[in-house]
Amino acid sequence: MVKFYAGEKALKKYDNAIRILFSEDGLRPYVKDWPAIEHFLLARLWEEVVSTQNSALIALYQDVEKLRACQAPIDFTMDSNLPVMSLVLEKNAKKASFFTTITTLGTPLDLTTQELRIELLFPSDKSTKQMFPLG
Repeated sequence: MVKFYAGEKALKKYDNAIRILFSEDGLRPYVKDWPAIEHFLLARLWEEVVSTQNSALIALYQDVEKLRACQAPIDFTMDSNLPVMSLVLEKNAKKASFFTTITTLGTPLDLTTQELRIELLFPSDKSTKQMFPLG
């Protein structure tokens, strides 16, 4: 079903979820309330860049920041400090609603696992669960 929204070509072209979300030929045209999602994701990515100083994340931020669709400040109710985000994809009247969570592994003394983040998308309604059944 992800192929329906992004297309096979985009799935092969992009190497991570942020790139496919921000790209015009990826998922961005189908993300409902894109300005709020864009703002949330850029803020969260920037926090990761600042805290890790990771060169790959810096490059990713610089790349997707150039794709920013909305330069004006966004008025939205999402709390960017929370590790949960709602994501709704809509294409040809087919709607898929998800919530996403981020898990951080490790202890403050273990820098390797402390930088490991796992983000998972979960269906947030019955119709999305039917489109994307969990194994």
